Amino acid sequence: MDIRKDWYKSATLVGREYVLPLKSFVIYKGIKITSLESGSFTLEETRYKDDYEELGGKKLKQIETHGFKRGCDILSWNYNQSMVDKSIKTVEKMYSKRNRFTRELTQGKAEVKNTKRIKNLNINIGIVVNDLWLYKFRVEQFEKKYNLN
Repeated sequence: MDIRKDWYKSATLVGREYVLPLKSFVIYKGIKITSLESGSFTLEETRYKDDYEELGGKKLKQIETHGFKRGCDILSWNYNQSMVDKSIKTVEKMYSKRNRFTRELTQGKAEVKNTKRIKNLNINIGIVVNDLWLYKFRVEQFEKKYNLN
């Protein structure tokens, strides 16, 4: 339990501490560390669902190995890298669909439908590309911070 107390102290240095009557907590990069009145500490993941899940397995091992701050940074970096890959695949699929609909449009097939599809794809491509740049920037920021280049 002593190590979790140290993690909580380091978390308060990098994130805002929220104090409630029976507990206090800090959320840093999607990981919530809670200090209960009884003196125990819990780690929960807040990134994916509204109801938080206890942190365990590889993610907990990552924090145990590198400490709270760097462990959370590494978990966030892994997530951002996977989102870069996912965004690239999504954009590639959207481009291929747009090219197919454009070819069909020049052949005179389903003109109204394909025009609307192309317009919507252009909007969605812009949204996904913006997300892609955000995730790439976060990955580069981590790599600069920990001198991985």
